[in-house]
Amino acid sequence: MAMPVPNPQSLLKGSLKRVARRTVQGFFPTTAWLRDSGGPGDPYPGIGGRNQNKERFMTRSYFPQSKESWLDISREERLFCAHLYEFLRKKGNCGKFIDSLDVASKDVTSGEVEVSQDTLRKDNYEVGYEVCFYRDLAHAHGKSDLISRESGLKTRAFDLCLFGQKHMVIVEAKAHSSFNSEQLEWLGCEKKKIKRLFEELGVASQDVEIVVVCLASSILFCGEHPKQKEHTQKVKDHCDFLTTWKSLSQINNNDPEFSRVMKRADCCYKE
Repeated sequence: MAMPVPNPQSLLKGSLKRVARRTVQGFFPTTAWLRDSGGPGDPYPGIGGRNQNKERFMTRSYFPQSKESWLDISREERLFCAHLYEFLRKKGNCGKFIDSLDVASKDVTSGEVEVSQDTLRKDNYEVGYEVCFYRDLAHAHGKSDLISRESGLKTRAFDLCLFGQKHMVIVEAKAHSSFNSEQLEWLGCEKKKIKRLFEELGVASQDVEIVVVCLASSILFCGEHPKQKEHTQKVKDHCDFLTTWKSLSQINNNDPEFSRVMKRADCCYKE
């Protein structure tokens, strides 16, 4: 009796699966391989995110035993800002972010703060992440040569930016560290630099208000230590509004994963 001839495609697929399984399991522990299959409640299906089914959740062998995921390890503000960026892109969430802001100057009528939160809420925003504002705006206007004239402008990037019709809200963030003197110096002259760029580009920007927001840990901004208070006052002198990762963790109760990331950002200061 003639033997059946195996389908070449089936043999190839089976071989590739076996190779892939051996390759991945050689890098990840077996428990992590099983975990990556995803499933209900897993915010990162297929990429090893936290699975709410505790029976299936196992940590990576190369992570400390007390750390369940990379989010429990990372102290990088760009990662936390990326989560905040995705949150802000959803309808209505820019308003929630604005509600979390605290005025840097205690007296709004003193003239130190040019715009109120009520005014900011009325604008419509597009959100930018890792915004190389000077470089890319000049390039879009066909005047990239303007940026080469001043050192630092070409690589200057804002962590987040809310582009409104009448407001431009710059967000500078810190997580595990504080703002250094050079960063505060940049923030102090940011509005003048942007306005000057507008003028050189021939942009009609008289009605656009530039607003600077500093975002950091509540441990830093709300600390009682004299050095923390002194630093917070220096930050206030160079921005319009302050907010903390802790405050942001409380503005979206419908998304526990977002709250968890914001809490992690808040508690990693000086870690």
